[in-house]
Amino acid sequence: MKRILVALDFSELTDEVIKQAKLLTLKFNAKLCLVHADYLLPFLGANQYDQNLALEAYEVQRKKNKEELQKLKEELAKEGIDAEIILHEGEIDDAIIKEAQEFKADLIILGAHKHGKLYHLFFGNISENIIQKAQCPVMVIPTKN
Repeated sequence: MKRILVALDFSELTDEVIKQAKLLTLKFNAKLCLVHADYLLPFLGANQYDQNLALEAYEVQRKKNKEELQKLKEELAKEGIDAEIILHEGEIDDAIIKEAQEFKADLIILGAHKHGKLYHLFFGNISENIIQKAQCPVMVIPTKN
């Protein structure tokens, strides 16, 4: 295992996902890639005014996500891990699969989440979609009860 891709959503599981990624990266002297996918659809409103506000909110969130990725990269560098960071725009599962293929990942690490039926109606189960589409093993970090 030489290339590990970590899919991040900056949820309560991020610390545990990063912890597992660090352990494996150091153990196997692997290359690490941190990926976050921004998806515009949840920000879109019904009318032009709402859409303009939504686009502004999206850009603010995107900037915050980029800063979070950079902060994680710097924290990992302090531990001797050089991580590549990617902020991808698009549907989350497709973005993760695309980046894993381009990075030639040997492993994808991501967190599992419990979402309601409405979330699954709009977005499906992202973890399951990634597992089904991935061309490499996927490690899913469970939520803590």
